[in-house]
Amino acid sequence: MSKMVYNVSKVMHKIGKAEYITVSEVGGILGVSPATVRLWTAKNVLKTKRHPVNRYRLYKKQDVVRLLKKIEG
Repeated sequence: MSKMVYNVSKVMHKIGKAEYITVSEVGGILGVSPATVRLWTAKNVLKTKRHPVNRYRLYKKQDVVRLLKKIEG
């Protein structure tokens, strides 16, 4: 399993300027598997939107940063 990332400035650099990021990107940032991200979505830990064409889950980067700060605290 990969090491969890706790430095918000490093995370912001990783996710760049995109407003929405994918399940895999969220998992990589938080150091968890995509399945864990999906589970957190089901438990309303993270909110998601669906891509209008391919229906992939998309997450607002601000929500991911907010969760990362909560994990840090």
